[in-house]
Amino acid sequence: MPSARLIQELKDRYGVGPEYASTYLAFWTQPGGRHAGREFASVDEILELPPPDSVWFDYAMSTNRRGRDLCDLIFALPQLSRAPRRFLDVGCGFGGLLAAFAGRGYEVRGIEIDAERVGLARANCRDHGRMDADEVVTAGDILDDRLVDALGRHDVVTVVDVIEHVLDVPRALAHVARLLNPGGLALLEIPNRHSLRFVARDGHFSLFGITLLDREQAMAYHRSAFRFAYDVGDYFNLDDYRRQLEGLGCQFAVVGTIPEETAFGDVPALVEGMRSAFERYVAETRPGLPPSVDAALQVNLGEYTAALARDYQDALADSGRRPAFEERYLPDFWRVVAVKAP
Repeated sequence: MPSARLIQELKDRYGVGPEYASTYLAFWTQPGGRHAGREFASVDEILELPPPDSVWFDYAMSTNRRGRDLCDLIFALPQLSRAPRRFLDVGCGFGGLLAAFAGRGYEVRGIEIDAERVGLARANCRDHGRMDADEVVTAGDILDDRLVDALGRHDVVTVVDVIEHVLDVPRALAHVARLLNPGGLALLEIPNRHSLRFVARDGHFSLFGITLLDREQAMAYHRSAFRFAYDVGDYFNLDDYRRQLEGLGCQFAVVGTIPEETAFGDVPALVEGMRSAFERYVAETRPGLPPSVDAALQVNLGEYTAALARDYQDALADSGRRPAFEERYLPDFWRVVAVKAP
């Protein structure tokens, strides 16, 4: 059992409740897991673990903070209809958005395909005391037609850190459009496989270059590093999402990026970070990879860096080309909204 002191530290640092903190710590140290049976004395001890473990832990514990921040962003959007008030989080994960929208007076629902996260989201809901957790969080798949019909229609739908895990993106987007009331708003966070930071170390597994590979190659790369199943689908670019959502009768707009502060002047430092990551890959990762995966990564990386160098020189010579360069290489995620026609 996790210590009361560690649970209190998580409550103080992250603003999570005791049931969520203790449930996640039990999951973190469960038999057969990466930290089975281990006892941690402090949060800092966990956060000092090498990536991706420290990243995964911080992400889980910051769910309520991220939920509040994203809720604030959505409420500031001019596209948001103020009434009525039904909210659905597709792939609700740890439940932070459910807590945030419930706090705003919305009727909330969440669906989640992963059984462990269903339990964690329900624990988070119980900590907030305003929701019937078993009713709010449903185990299910956005690709399930019957589930989509049963959920009904909503005024706000979020798809955050989810769409890259879905194996049929066009079908998922069609279902998101079906889940919206006329005039309803969907917010999606879409990962950018060409992000300089993600090429250096992707956000899911902290692996160099994995976003440049096709799915079969990425699965083989992942198997060399982890014992659990690869759970990422195919990456689509921003224009693909725009075309698909507009084809479903939705107005499409980019409303932000993650991170927000990256500037064109940061490119040399980001390239240097990518070069250092490649050197670590050569020394530490390549020896354990199937040769075919390494060969594919080398080809794709060569094409990527050649395009990057060419596009960067063009943007230096012509400032009018900088927005396109920045859109392609600087965001880790795009935040987009799709508003269904009234």
